[in-house]
Amino acid sequence: MKIDLRVAIPLISLAILACFAVSLHVSAQSDVDKYISTSRGEVSPVYDARFAPDPRSSRKAWNLGTDEDEDANATGNGSADAGESVTSPPPSEQPVSAPSLRAVSGSWALQMTGPSTRSLDLELYQSGGTVFGHGSLKTGEVVDPVSAVGEVSGEVLTLRLVSSDSLYSLDLGLKEPVAGSYTAYSQFGDSWAGAVMPA
Repeated sequence: MKIDLRVAIPLISLAILACFAVSLHVSAQSDVDKYISTSRGEVSPVYDARFAPDPRSSRKAWNLGTDEDEDANATGNGSADAGESVTSPPPSEQPVSAPSLRAVSGSWALQMTGPSTRSLDLELYQSGGTVFGHGSLKTGEVVDPVSAVGEVSGEVLTLRLVSSDSLYSLDLGLKEPVAGSYTAYSQFGDSWAGAVMPA
């Protein structure tokens, strides 16, 4: 029986590579096993002076609105002597309160004018400055369901309405009477603009 070298050489090369791969796997596995065997599963905690040592202290500092490091840094020295009392000067400015948000949740009936007149009926919900909801957009006899998402900022309500084939971007002034403008984009790439007013 004669062995063909064209078959034997690739088989021998494959066998050598397999042995090499097994030896690497065994070597790597033994290093991991040694590490696990030598460690006792103990982890020494690392304390960072910038953070509270436990959740209770962190919560207390958060509720008080102060941090020991901020107090120390406010006096100009990063660390205080054990006998010294470190206090921060009283704040000279009161924090600026966030402007109150205009409530826009509820039922809305609007008319959109432009190339054609559309009636928009929406039910809006609000969470902080975020506004979302659903409704219907009626053009002639065709009624299209829409989803709405947007935000209220000051006296402006910005809404994006999505119907089955178009996107409407509305900017509404919230002073009475509510009025504004819109830009619409169709699935075919064309766009148009118009005005929005109460129905």
